[in-house]
Amino acid sequence: MTVIRVTSLTEDRFRNLVDAYGADPARWPEEERAAAAIFARNHPDIAQPLLDAARQLDAWLDADQVAVPEDDVLDAHARAVAAFVDAHIDAGGALPVVMRRARPLPLVWATGVALAACIAGAIFGINVSMQSIGDLRAQNVLEQAQLSDGEN
Repeated sequence: MTVIRVTSLTEDRFRNLVDAYGADPARWPEEERAAAAIFARNHPDIAQPLLDAARQLDAWLDADQVAVPEDDVLDAHARAVAAFVDAHIDAGGALPVVMRRARPLPLVWATGVALAACIAGAIFGINVSMQSIGDLRAQNVLEQAQLSDGEN
């Protein structure tokens, strides 16, 4: 046996229920269905315009249902998007745009890593060569010193 509690519903909550689930009480959450029906009966001046608008939207959405063969899903999606855009452009409304942050391309990462490796290699090579040049100069000075000692 299911026990349903009936609690009072505010106008905002009733409006949210109708906006989210439509005018058909069968679609409303079971826990709030009785309270919403009581609110609609007790406040017809508020509830009826909301329910009438929701019924119109429900009818429009139900009429727009089309059976699509499984292999034609992408084409159906493209047609639906095109119809949505056309409807909003004809109505003079703004199109909703979802802005997402672009993910960096793998090529950019690979290029950055390769460039960092090249720079690190160049710095290492310069340090090694400078040290080698210093060693060669010291060796030359020592050889020159030995030659001059040998001549004297």
